[in-house]
Amino acid sequence: MSILKYLFSIVAVMTLVIILYRYEQYVVEKNFMVFSHIPCDTATQSCFQVDCDSAEDSTCDAFAYKKITLPAREASACIYEHTCDDFRCDSTSARCSITLCSEGVLESGERCTAQNSISDKENI
Repeated sequence: MSILKYLFSIVAVMTLVIILYRYEQYVVEKNFMVFSHIPCDTATQSCFQVDCDSAEDSTCDAFAYKKITLPAREASACIYEHTCDDFRCDSTSARCSITLCSEGVLESGERCTAQNSISDKENI
């Protein structure tokens, strides 16, 4: 066999190993972070909302939400389905956080529903 065939074989094996490793990390072990939105009570919390006018734009969703970040292996099905009513981070998870709205965490196209003096992070 020529050296070219050996090099091709090595590259093919390395590519297969990388694909299998990534599959195991993402699909089997769920070793990645989930960023999602969960419902927020505007009466008691400072919530995020899409910055649009629902009276003028029929596609505008005035849904009030909190942002959540947690490891995928700790995420319940309601996170993926966006059906969590009263989600709380498990006290044993240091990497789970719920972010409430404040000027420091607003992204483009968002606004706060209330300007309460609430901490911008909840670790519940």
